[in-house]
Amino acid sequence: MESQPVQPNPPVPPIPPVPATPAAGDKKGLAIASLVIGIIGLCLGWFPVINVLGLLVSIVGLILGILGVKSSAKGMAIAGIVLSGVALVIAFVSIVILGGLLFLGPTIGNVFSKINSGLVAP
Repeated sequence: MESQPVQPNPPVPPIPPVPATPAAGDKKGLAIASLVIGIIGLCLGWFPVINVLGLLVSIVGLILGILGVKSSAKGMAIAGIVLSGVALVIAFVSIVILGGLLFLGPTIGNVFSKINSGLVAP
């Protein structure tokens, strides 16, 4: 029996490097969500009746922005806080104005009708 020559194993291809992953505690998603929700709250805050939803959305955006400030996307989190804060103010002011018009509307209408009746010549 003849022994066959042993052939060497083929070379193993190199293992590709592992891509870098973000830090485990990074909250970049919170910053992005705060920015997007701030924009949505800003859009909703201008419309009557829907501005109540804009007020609630703005509060959520503000909370997410505060939580997202510690992330690597600090600029987006700050922009989300600013947009949510502005949307919160706009929604609150429009709710107060609309509420004032709804509750004081008839009273104001009576005042104007008395003024108009006093201006009409007898």
